[in-house]
Amino acid sequence: MKHLVALAALFASLALPAEALEAPKDYAGKWTLSGVSEGDAACTLALTSEAAIGGWGVDLPKDCVDRFAVAQDVAAWTIAPGGAIAFIDPLRHVLLRFEPVAAGGYVAHPANGEPVALDRARVDVAMTERQRMSGAWALTALAGAPTCRLKLTATTNGLSGGIQRLASCQAPWAKSAFATWRRSSGRITLYDAGGRAVVTLKGDSVQGFTGTVKGEFVGFVRQ
Repeated sequence: MKHLVALAALFASLALPAEALEAPKDYAGKWTLSGVSEGDAACTLALTSEAAIGGWGVDLPKDCVDRFAVAQDVAAWTIAPGGAIAFIDPLRHVLLRFEPVAAGGYVAHPANGEPVALDRARVDVAMTERQRMSGAWALTALAGAPTCRLKLTATTNGLSGGIQRLASCQAPWAKSAFATWRRSSGRITLYDAGGRAVVTLKGDSVQGFTGTVKGEFVGFVRQ
């Protein structure tokens, strides 16, 4: 009976529209997806608090899709009974169900393939805001498709600076050349050479930034 109740709760949570749910803030941020053995493939993704079909958005960089075949179908994440993290496809089918383990982190056991681990990404908290913001960043689309790679330089306080394009930007809204950026009130805005705001996303220098631009989910993460 307990198993039936748990399954019913899971299906009910997946059936609710994302707008009716509030993302657990403790889960949002950068995570490492990897095999469970030393030396296995690994990549860094981000769980966001932005509403998506059946749950909340997952920012999957291209290297995650390349290294983990199941990642290409992931459309959202949600919380399953027992505190598990479920990755679901656009039809709300559970692709990976990460169960918490005693040693910390989460492990999923796909029907086909080896176990996959999901752990909080390690962040060098000793870095200054200027150091965190300076360097290569990438704008990515919903499924991790690369949109634009940029190099940011930051002022001493890490709240503004310049932008250098490292590769061509594919998204229609990214055709204007980025020139400067500024952070304020938990948001980052990228401006073109004329001082016009092109992209505004929510987040921070540690977990990265996410948001929607002209109806398209966009992530902005360190490389």
